[in-house]
Amino acid sequence: MTNALALAVDYLRRSRMRVRAIEALIEAGDHPDAVRESQETVGLAIKSLLKLVDYEVGDAEKALEGFLEVIDLVGRAFERNGTSA
Repeated sequence: MTNALALAVDYLRRSRMRVRAIEALIEAGDHPDAVRESQETVGLAIKSLLKLVDYEVGDAEKALEGFLEVIDLVGRAFERNGTSA
């Protein structure tokens, strides 16, 4: 596994763990902390996507192409499963 792939997997793993924490914060009624934690979780997910497309700082076109590719892959996965996004 490449270093970039390992980092992407780690970022996604950490994002999933944070989702559970966010659910607990919401259940506890701590909405301000849930929002802050959600923002950090989205940041980790974005970092993961950027690692997967091998994004370099300043290479916005490559990042956009990578995001569009991921969106397409997610859409096709939903279609295969008969669900809508």
